[in-house]
Amino acid sequence: MAYASIDQIISQVDAGNPCSPDQFPDFDPEDLKAWAYFMHVYLDFSQGVGWFVSWNKRREMEWPAFLPRYNEGSGRVDDLPLLGRLSHLEELRKILDYVSYCMGVWRIKPVIILGVTKVLGFSIDTEAIYEACFQRAKDARDVAWEKVMSYSARRLYPHADPWERPGGPNVVASGDQKDGEDVAFILPDITLLYLEANREWQQVFGDIGSGNIEIQSGYRTQNWQRRVSRARQSAHVAGAAIDVLPPRDFYQAFPFRERNYGQRISIGYLCWLFRRAAQNSPYFREIVVLNRGQPNETRVPRMPKTLCEPGTAHISFGWLLHAVGSRDVRQDVLPSVTRPYPVDANDPDAGTDVPTSRTRGEFQGPGRLDHLWDVFNPTQYATLNFGAISNQPDYSGGISAQWLADFINEALNNRGWDFGRLIRQHHVDRLTNQDARIGQID
Repeated sequence: MAYASIDQIISQVDAGNPCSPDQFPDFDPEDLKAWAYFMHVYLDFSQGVGWFVSWNKRREMEWPAFLPRYNEGSGRVDDLPLLGRLSHLEELRKILDYVSYCMGVWRIKPVIILGVTKVLGFSIDTEAIYEACFQRAKDARDVAWEKVMSYSARRLYPHADPWERPGGPNVVASGDQKDGEDVAFILPDITLLYLEANREWQQVFGDIGSGNIEIQSGYRTQNWQRRVSRARQSAHVAGAAIDVLPPRDFYQAFPFRERNYGQRISIGYLCWLFRRAAQNSPYFREIVVLNRGQPNETRVPRMPKTLCEPGTAHISFGWLLHAVGSRDVRQDVLPSVTRPYPVDANDPDAGTDVPTSRTRGEFQGPGRLDHLWDVFNPTQYATLNFGAISNQPDYSGGISAQWLADFINEALNNRGWDFGRLIRQHHVDRLTNQDARIGQID
């Protein structure tokens, strides 16, 4: 089915009396004019102009600079701004940020003064009108997030591990289907970070195997989670995590193949690489988080929680969802697709729904690599305990590019390993030149 154009959308949806958000014509997720009109009719009628809620409450977030505005005089959406354009994924992430901001405004019940007040440009004259507009905004929130997260997931489809589910659904999606299509929702933060980390990988090891970091698992419905894991809760079910490995050709070329040491080394390196990619990327800046139960705030790096698990590198932004605020705030601000559980993963009384402290910790913050292999000592080559890389039970291990470069160099030049002639000296040189390769990552 073809996407609706902005002209078709405007002809079908009355700005002053729009249809319900789930009946809004389906549009291309990259169509910024359609996004602008959608936001205008459901979330911010003022399009970033003016005050709202009360006389002393001022706007705290501006209308995204790359979004045009609907012009009531012409009945059309203005041309796209010439400046301020970003990548499609980054623009979509900022659109969701603005949706969340609008929901934060909508959840504050207005005081109706002199018979009428304004909330984001919408006229509110009774509590019933407010509740109806707030519910409509929630419905629009869900439509917006699902559209963006579906687009984000499908951007990852080409990077799925070809060895996983051959002939079956793409591993980025769940094993369930809706209307004949795979169900897949992934936060744009995850996809943006994967593309950044994969670019770093390709610059070093892009000539081995598929040349990509391969995704083992992405989004899971609750039903699929119960089928594939013993854990009741997972960031996978909120669309906030992926599991990744290098190509098999890469890690199977390492010595000690029978003990999966190559895979364990690779997983440790990927945990370091994803965090380093976030640290170096202009897309991942600090965010302000309210301290639980406290009036003060903390600035937290927008960095993934990485789990150096025995069989995969788990990359999660589950904590970003919980950084929005308390459970009540999240219920209003975040869409249902990111809130799949009736209990809070951080709730100490959640009981069996959160079986491990590790699962709970995944939603509490990015943490740090507590067990980072950073400096390689060639005299310890024969006694390295690769089983300790994961740093169980917290799985907070990692391996830096410099350690990996020195290990491969030692194996190639002094230990007689040729890595199946796949990993060569030029890979060592590339690793050594990898940006900001040394140092603990907070």
